Amino acid sequence: MSGSRRPRLTLAVVALSAVATLTACTQSTVAGTPLAAPALKSGADQAGQAGQADRSDNPDQADQSAAGQRAPGNRVPAPPGLTGASGLPTPGQCFNSAEFVPLDCAQAHEAESISSGQLPADLPAEYPGEEVLRSAAVPPCRAALTDYLGGQDADATRLQVWAFWPSQRGWRDSDRWLLCSVIEVGSDGQPVRRTGSLRNALADGKFNAFQRCSAGSPSKDAQLTMTGCDQPHLGEALPSVLPLGKPTDPVPSAEAMNNAAREHCDRAMTAYLGASGRQDVWTTWRMPNAMSWAEGFTNITCYAEAVRLVTGTMRGIGTAPLPG
Repeated sequence: MSGSRRPRLTLAVVALSAVATLTACTQSTVAGTPLAAPALKSGADQAGQAGQADRSDNPDQADQSAAGQRAPGNRVPAPPGLTGASGLPTPGQCFNSAEFVPLDCAQAHEAESISSGQLPADLPAEYPGEEVLRSAAVPPCRAALTDYLGGQDADATRLQVWAFWPSQRGWRDSDRWLLCSVIEVGSDGQPVRRTGSLRNALADGKFNAFQRCSAGSPSKDAQLTMTGCDQPHLGEALPSVLPLGKPTDPVPSAEAMNNAAREHCDRAMTAYLGASGRQDVWTTWRMPNAMSWAEGFTNITCYAEAVRLVTGTMRGIGTAPLPG
């Protein structure tokens, strides 16, 4: 790639979904079932979905803007100044999608680089399909995310991977770079412009600052709308994400995932609430489907779900009334 060309890249923001199905409101534990990945929708919890490629009939024209979406809904222009992999922000540097210029993380920014490298050498010479690229790019980015954040509970937070790779034109020029970054997602499903680094953001009990709460039902809704945990909400993701394996492993059956989740999530909720046997809060979980498993979403995320909207955290309430 020459220094005079505009960069050609594809970008994807991905977040775990999978749905838990309510079996009976009177039960304290609600079993989960996998869900076919839904289309991207702003403000929703996606099932391992990445930004969709620009489908222009003219591939060169499509390359003049980012061949993808930043977060659900907003198209991003191709950032200037990137020549192959040499201009990629390095781990610990921050950037904005419009400029893609490395920034000190003390400045306002959207994303923070957590790793960079090359896509697998065995990918086809012709530009692969979106599913192939996601499966190649997202798992190493998710592994880097866990290391960078200093904890494995990212799927229970508003912190998500943002992966970049070459677009079709860059691919024709033999570009194979991969950039992994982390963003904080707001209640509108868009990246939050923030200051400060997210390195070790989940270490040393910092989970609460980024905890994911849902306005809708974790046990019923195909897509979860995130909201602040100090706002009216039904679900609170628990700081006890359960790893089930590697993306290269066979996908466990729904029965196996439910069996693994049931005891784990019940224990997690008892520890979270500081009490067991409540009739107004039940345990549920969301688990990967085959597509999201291949993209590195191999965890189960446990939720505490209230019978009504609450306006404060349920953490540590014991046997006290629900907040709000």
